[in-house]
Amino acid sequence: MVADVLRGEGLSLRNALRHAGCSRNGYYHQTERRNIPSDPYIVEKTKQIAVRRPLYGTRRMAAQLSRELGVRANRKRVQRIYRQLGWTQPQQTKKQLLRATVSSRPTRPNELWETDLTHIHCGVDGWAYLFNVEDVVSREWVSYVFDKYAVKENAIQSVEKAVVKRPEAVGVRLRSDHGS
Repeated sequence: MVADVLRGEGLSLRNALRHAGCSRNGYYHQTERRNIPSDPYIVEKTKQIAVRRPLYGTRRMAAQLSRELGVRANRKRVQRIYRQLGWTQPQQTKKQLLRATVSSRPTRPNELWETDLTHIHCGVDGWAYLFNVEDVVSREWVSYVFDKYAVKENAIQSVEKAVVKRPEAVGVRLRSDHGS
């Protein structure tokens, strides 16, 4: 720490902390992790409720414990019990959740297709809509439909055109972003 180096050069602690830009409280502060033992009765009661209701989260479990014990149970206490029992997992990011939904990566063409809808401004004619089907591996368009209206028939037609264009694509999976 900079303050200790400055003190070694003969400065007082007050001046060394002022030059280092540190407060006296920050210099002396030591973080200690609180170790609060869990009440075995509450842990056992939590296990009993979890057997009956396995989908309860910590908030619902705290409410149920409060109801059954007759005293308020803190949600943080329930979270600590869940961690001790190994019932919690680290929160996943959206990217990790989306990556987990894909069961297997495609390795050859005509194994996985993606559909998408894009609106394009066409000047005086207004907006038009492009429905396309794309092969994930080769990254090429399999088929498309370009129309002035965004109706479900155009999306269906783009997929039908893709199947007609590539009859060798048997068992192909179709992925969509579930847009409008």
